[in-house]
Order: sequence, then structure tokens, then C-alpha cells
Amino acid sequence: MTIWMVGIGGSLGAAARYGLSQWLNKYPFFPLGTWIINILGSFILGLCLQYYLAGVLSLDWWAFIGVGICGGFTTFSTFGTEVVSMLQHKKWKQAILYINITIILSLFGAWLGIII
Repeated sequence: MTIWMVGIGGSLGAAARYGLSQWLNKYPFFPLGTWIINILGSFILGLCLQYYLAGVLSLDWWAFIGVGICGGFTTFSTFGTEVVSMLQHKKWKQAILYINITIILSLFGAWLGIII
């Protein structure tokens, strides 16, 4: 049963990521969609992890939300290709800024989710 929860959650997370990216990536100067998705996903995953470890979420719900939805929603591969594209276009400052604020705020989001 757990594998199905991961699969269903992953498809929902991927669809949500696609929809949100389409809506937010109207600004060509910055990949706002991926940035918000990764920070929000880190926060939700931290929150779900804490609920799972506290026994509030069952294994199936953890698999559905934490592994499935958050796994399908967040995207390190898109983040990586966006950084490489910036570097190829010699947008050094933008790439460095994007890397730093994504990593710092994603870690902060996960931490915040865990402590709430």
C-alpha cells in the first residue's frame, strides 16, 4: 500500500509543481517558480517529518505527503539546470545569488517546519 501512496502523492506533487511554475515563471530575470516551490516544499517536508516522528502521521500518510507530494513537488534538477543556464549566459551574480538564497531559505524552511 505504501508504494501506491508514494506514487499517487508524487504525481499530485509534480502536477502542482508544473502548475505553480507556469503561473509564477512569468519573470524572465529570475526562476521565481522553482525558488518558491523548493522553499515551500522544504517547509512542508520539515513539518511532515516532525508530525511523522511524533506519531501524528502514519507511515502511509508520511509516504503520501512527505515522500510523494513533497518529492514530486520540489525539484533539485530544475534548480541545477537553471543555475547552469545562468552561468552559460554569464549571469554570474544572478547565479550566485540564486544558489545562496535557495539553499539558505530552503534549509530555513525545513528547520521552521520542524520546529513549528
